[in-house]
Amino acid sequence: MSWYSDPDGWPDFAARPMEWVRLVVADALEQEFIRPAGVCPLVPDADQKPEPGPLDDLPLLPEDRRFAHARTLGRQNRAALLDGYRRAWLDAADREPVPHRKDNVGRRAANTWLLNETDNREADHG
Repeated sequence: MSWYSDPDGWPDFAARPMEWVRLVVADALEQEFIRPAGVCPLVPDADQKPEPGPLDDLPLLPEDRRFAHARTLGRQNRAALLDGYRRAWLDAADREPVPHRKDNVGRRAANTWLLNETDNREADHG
């Protein structure tokens, strides 16, 4: 059954009805052409709550989350960077006397702090 491993046949395979695909996959599993997949580690169990993170209670915008994630991804000191980001945000927001400006002042301070801490510091990667 070389068609399991022949990429030229995959478009035909994908065009088949789903029931046929299920039968073929079951056959491939039975004949041990493929191994069963384990539980996807990226999808948490419904009963399992994710551990709280240092940024959870900050009023982050989606852009802030993406920025913090991108700047800290793969760094050995990621936890310390996220804690510093949080401190920078809260300190700046606490110093701002105008209530409706607190979030933006905190956001700017935290993002600037993280940018400065991670800019050209490839030694922390790894």
